[in-house]
Amino acid sequence: MTSSKISIIVPVYKVEQYLRCCLDSIVAQTFTDWECILIDDGSPDNSGKICNEYAEKDGRFMVIHQENAGSSSARNVGINESSGDWIMMIDADDWIERETLEKCIKAAYFFKADFIKFGLFYQYATSKKKKLFPSYKEKDLFLKDLIARKVSLSIWAGMYRKTIFKNLTPVFPEGLNFGEDYSVISRLLYYSEKFHIINEALYNYRIHGNGYVQSAKWSNAEQLIGCEEIVYDFFREKGNGSYTKSLFQGRADVKAYCYSLILKDYKKNKIYYNKIRSMYDKTINLEDASIDTRLLFFIMHNSFTMTVLRFLWNLRLLLSNLTKGIIK
Repeated sequence: MTSSKISIIVPVYKVEQYLRCCLDSIVAQTFTDWECILIDDGSPDNSGKICNEYAEKDGRFMVIHQENAGSSSARNVGINESSGDWIMMIDADDWIERETLEKCIKAAYFFKADFIKFGLFYQYATSKKKKLFPSYKEKDLFLKDLIARKVSLSIWAGMYRKTIFKNLTPVFPEGLNFGEDYSVISRLLYYSEKFHIINEALYNYRIHGNGYVQSAKWSNAEQLIGCEEIVYDFFREKGNGSYTKSLFQGRADVKAYCYSLILKDYKKNKIYYNKIRSMYDKTINLEDASIDTRLLFFIMHNSFTMTVLRFLWNLRLLLSNLTKGIIK
């Protein structure tokens, strides 16, 4: 067996209450040939000090302190500084199961794979939920579903041979820190010779806030669009038309997300309506879209329904203000 050192990359920013749990889970691994690169991305709390503490106790930890530049920049720094044969990324507020590294390295060599994904636990405040990924057999189908956003993959909950990262320069799009995993994971899979999915939850993803759309901002939507355009341009060039349908479906998902954001607060976000309505008009495919997405597109593209929606929204605001006045 050739060298099997794993480089674990952990971007760190304002996570002092969770960081020890993450780093302790790495120390506890049954597979011990690893290095952990901690990128302190200008944390204003004690996260940087905690990183230094672990590095002083265990030489396998390396700490890089930098001014805040976002998760994409931090991950790129970690990749450039890594010396392992494999790359694994963990968010600093998450943690991994004790045998995660061991099971990944065994699967990589047994199946001769250079792209390993595994399941995870969604960790809520008082409960948890297991998520396992579909057991794809064909890379082409896996890739098309990924591009179409039928299956959602993040850079964490996986292990990848370092050599395939060399095809992406830079790996993570600098300045894009929302939805950037989509632009990276799809291209990594494209360049992989073989992949393997472990049908077991080995990663613990800590849930914060109220969810994807509820916590979204327009700056996030703009970054999401930027990441989607990277994928679109890449696979239009590489696929010779074979990925067109999947790319159009992926664009429909992004546009639906933007519409949801407009409906969430139309008074605040109406300035984006025309921009989003015209976005990708000729490159959208709703063939496999959900009923909710189809309904959303109908509402947002129909002038009558939008007029009714605006009236109801303004009426709701008026009644809300009147109610507040009566209570006062």
